[in-house]
Amino acid sequence: MKIFEKLKKNILKFFPPYKTWGGGGLKIVNLQGGLGNQMFEYAFAKAISNKMGIKILFDKTWFDIQDTSNKISPRRELLLDKIFNLKLDYATDTQIKIAKGKVIFRKFFRDIFKIRNKYSGEITINYSTRSNKRLYQKIKNKRYIGGYFQNSGYFEDIKELLINDFKFPTDKLNENNLELLKEIKECKNSVFIHIRRGDFLKYDKWALDNSYYQNAIKYIKDNVENPKFFILGEFECGFLENNFNMDTNYKVIKNQNNDPYFDWVDMYLMTQFAHGIASNSTFCFWGAYLNQNKDKIIVCPDVYPVNNTKVPCKNWVKIKTGLLTENTEVLTLRNTKISL
Repeated sequence: MKIFEKLKKNILKFFPPYKTWGGGGLKIVNLQGGLGNQMFEYAFAKAISNKMGIKILFDKTWFDIQDTSNKISPRRELLLDKIFNLKLDYATDTQIKIAKGKVIFRKFFRDIFKIRNKYSGEITINYSTRSNKRLYQKIKNKRYIGGYFQNSGYFEDIKELLINDFKFPTDKLNENNLELLKEIKECKNSVFIHIRRGDFLKYDKWALDNSYYQNAIKYIKDNVENPKFFILGEFECGFLENNFNMDTNYKVIKNQNNDPYFDWVDMYLMTQFAHGIASNSTFCFWGAYLNQNKDKIIVCPDVYPVNNTKVPCKNWVKIKTGLLTENTEVLTLRNTKISL
């Protein structure tokens, strides 16, 4: 047996894919989804690179092969390095195949030397509840890491690095954006309310119901003096009028630009408020997360899509969440209007 193990070790070290990928010297992390998801994926990659002292390559092939035939989610664009001044290293097709173990000689050696568990390169990490220590043990010998990584605990130790990396191109703000920004900053207790409907209504138990916003607004009113609310996000015509008791203490922010590149403007504006009421979207998460107001109160749902409770930061105020079943008509809730 010792002779066999020695032979295996000596043979493997001469093959570049094993030599290159063995020992965790390089890993590939996939990129997929909208801007908020892309930022989670980058943050995860940054965290493991910083912790393990390794280089990370990114796989961007999802954006070429994404399936939008169900007409539920819109086609997504890779915006991460277009919006932020990031220098991303992308993996080649060959590197991706090697990392995933999809080359002939790699399969041969897996079968011959029974090294499937150690060298089968692909693993998916999504909303894991395991500790970071166990997480790093899990991915130590993996070459390709897929998933959405929607767990703020994965990168809680590198927040300052992420704030530095996610710098918005504020030189591209237009006159209307700048006027709105001035209004937000001049308001002592400005509060954003982010609403995410749109494609969330097409999935079962993704969209938040009115009870969440009722309780979140009440919490802000009980803990913030004279708050002024600014509503932004994605919602259909008539939704606010039929579901919110609005007065002069609110303002609706509408992104008039149809170019998805400029979606970052709403995210940037959320970073400038004194406080915030977050929706259960990853896009909104980053607006709240990158807000550097040291006295901020961020109210958020206690559960996110697919029953994920690991998204919010520890110091955020979590409100019990009601989620709508598929195709529920929220506009019928007119007797439970939300007061601002």
